[in-house]
Amino acid sequence: MLANQAFGKNYLTISSLNSYDSLENSQVIVVEENEEVIGFSIVMTFKQEELFKHLYIDLEIPAEESCVGYRKMTIVKPESRGKGIGSELVKKGEVFIQTKSKIVYSSIWCNGTEEKMTNLLDKNGYQFLEKRINYWKDDSLEKQYNCAICDAPPCMCAALIYKKNLTMFVQ
Repeated sequence: MLANQAFGKNYLTISSLNSYDSLENSQVIVVEENEEVIGFSIVMTFKQEELFKHLYIDLEIPAEESCVGYRKMTIVKPESRGKGIGSELVKKGEVFIQTKSKIVYSSIWCNGTEEKMTNLLDKNGYQFLEKRINYWKDDSLEKQYNCAICDAPPCMCAALIYKKNLTMFVQ
């Protein structure tokens, strides 16, 4: 599975992927080429008070924002990068999020290749907020997934937190 190669064993399981796909507040966006998945993104929306369950930091979110968006993950196969697939995934995710929220957050895994994702987010109007050390430590212990860098839990990798204010559109 593409996620195991990118993030580590069992970070995203078939069961959790199916769960995200079945939830009303999330969308799994897939790009295929010749019937092979070459990229995907998972985006979600939450009531403001639920965001901390997914984005492991405290944020000052304006009270009028009852719902917020979260870009959980985006991955494109290395050999398919540079073709606009990442931008397509980001934009399609924002279309979904905009139906419920004017704000989207993203956590980027610091694994030595994060520059590609940070460049993608920068290009698409996201703003860097902060770097968080040991970001996935508790999550990796709780869910028992192996980080592609740290291997067995705990994952001691850092995350870069990004935010974008979206313009709401009328459908």
